[in-house]
Amino acid sequence: MPWRGEEAAIAKAKKLSFAILWHDGEVSLHPPVQRALESVVQKLRNQGHKIIEWAPPSHKRGLDILLTAWTYDNGADIRSALQLSGEPKAPQMGITYPGDIKPDPPTEATFIAANNVAQREYQKEYMEYWNSTAELTGTGKPVDVVIAPVAPFAAARRNGFLWYGYSAIVNILDYTACTLPVSTVDKSIDVADLSFRPLNDLDKSVMDTCES
Repeated sequence: MPWRGEEAAIAKAKKLSFAILWHDGEVSLHPPVQRALESVVQKLRNQGHKIIEWAPPSHKRGLDILLTAWTYDNGADIRSALQLSGEPKAPQMGITYPGDIKPDPPTEATFIAANNVAQREYQKEYMEYWNSTAELTGTGKPVDVVIAPVAPFAAARRNGFLWYGYSAIVNILDYTACTLPVSTVDKSIDVADLSFRPLNDLDKSVMDTCES
């Protein structure tokens, strides 16, 4: 797509509206990621832009649809690749394939079709939510941009990338997205929130990987 200079000039001259995803309903953000989001919000507000909180349809539901699609072949492709070298399954793959990657038959076409319908319905629901934000922006239009973390942590330890929901959601939605660096970790200010209470076991496991 060519750079649209005229559109860029128009956007630069007007105030925009931004939605912020502070939490995806499953896993909380580590302190440096939370601080990075807060700094972005403050800078946008200082420029006079409108900020609203992004409260979309359940991301967990969208990710369940995505994970189902990822495993249509029941690991046949992964299994054949591993057999070429004889190497074992990487521990990180246990998130998707908790047990052995067995030679199970691929998913039936009717099940795939049903999941495709679920995906289209989810995309439609998400689009309708986005359009509904026109009532909140003050511009008469839906939000221009949604800002969200790439991951709940600044960096994952080996075998510690336990949650990819913040970025994977754009795959099921088929949205355009990009990543912009914002800040760096500072252990002197990115300290643990002693009042933190996990929503679930995964939320606790992810937060336990944070050293601060």
